[in-house]
Amino acid sequence: MTSRRISSIDITFFSYATEEPAKVFSAVNNILPPDLRDKVEFRETRLKGYFGNPILSYHGSVRRDEAYRLLKHILINLPKIEVKSLLSRLPLHTDRGSLYMRLDKQYAFLGKFKLCQSDPIRLRVKFRVRDTEGITRILNEMVGEI
Repeated sequence: MTSRRISSIDITFFSYATEEPAKVFSAVNNILPPDLRDKVEFRETRLKGYFGNPILSYHGSVRRDEAYRLLKHILINLPKIEVKSLLSRLPLHTDRGSLYMRLDKQYAFLGKFKLCQSDPIRLRVKFRVRDTEGITRILNEMVGEI
């Protein structure tokens, strides 16, 4: 079963001084399946930017079946072209049994899913397999189920 091959997903994001934390949390909640929105707890860490501006860092995680449901939810909601792009460049997004994804925080606030490079909601999907080929097989199975 595919869900048993995913250990966990770590979710991290920042809320900068120019952002309202409630809106940032709204964006993060939009990427979570409805049944997980009240279950994920985020730890807050207060940081200071280069010029002394406050930055809030948040970290949460889901495990096992919940991690599988979250990854499946993301794969279902990402545009097909984004999923194909991710799968075709998988070696660039994997390391030692983990898949690294960055979702656009602004799009997430609007209830949309898009991969990005800057100011993202970061996801680290930890698989029980360590090699890129194994991760590719699992993701292809998941995409095939959609």
